Amino acid sequence: MEPRVLVLQHEADEGMGLLGECFARRRVETHIVHTHAGEAVPRAIDDVGASALVVLGGGMAVYDADGHPHVRDELRLIERTVAKGAPVLAICFGSQLLASALGARVYATGRQEIGWFEVTATDAARADALFADAPPTFVPFHWHGDTFDLPNRATRLASSRMTENQAFSFATCAWGIQFHPEVTLAIVESMVRSDELARAELSAGPLLAGARDALPRMLPVAVPIFDRFVDAIVAAGHLRGQEVTS
Repeated sequence: MEPRVLVLQHEADEGMGLLGECFARRRVETHIVHTHAGEAVPRAIDDVGASALVVLGGGMAVYDADGHPHVRDELRLIERTVAKGAPVLAICFGSQLLASALGARVYATGRQEIGWFEVTATDAARADALFADAPPTFVPFHWHGDTFDLPNRATRLASSRMTENQAFSFATCAWGIQFHPEVTLAIVESMVRSDELARAELSAGPLLAGARDALPRMLPVAVPIFDRFVDAIVAAGHLRGQEVTS
């Protein structure tokens, strides 16, 4: 059987982007839960026949669970998924959820990291299952005002000048990425229409110009990360005695 991934999507126009293209190429099925449309978060990935979990970005905050009730359900789902050793890939807001589920503090920084900024891979990234092919430095897209402490027993994989924890791994199954490796030009064009950009006193022009220059440079960084995540899903399936397509 082909692997299936449960995907939690928090914004209508912020889908999987390059990750979705990788899943299609590798014949990975997806079950997408649109929390922005009020769809319920499953209790476990098994409930939808999935063997892995992807948690995408969003404009909400982990510490605002009262305003976004699905946050508590997502935290419980992440905890259960990590506990069973199934692969988890969590991006931006998703990385903050993963960090919180692992017991780390998530908090507002008081500033916005929005735009195309350099990230530096740590020495540990060279041996990581997802980041081993990443160059020492690269320039991805960022859009966040919150950050998190590194969870206990987690390994820092990347940092930027503004944000110490840009990527981390936990055990051999879970990865949190604060920046946005998945974005396409269409996703960036959608994101810059947000009111948050005006509140940060930034304009869309430089972000879009940066996208046209930086996105081609990010492809050879992002695609191997996503391919290696599929490899992790396939390996986890084999360990459970499943027949999956690679």
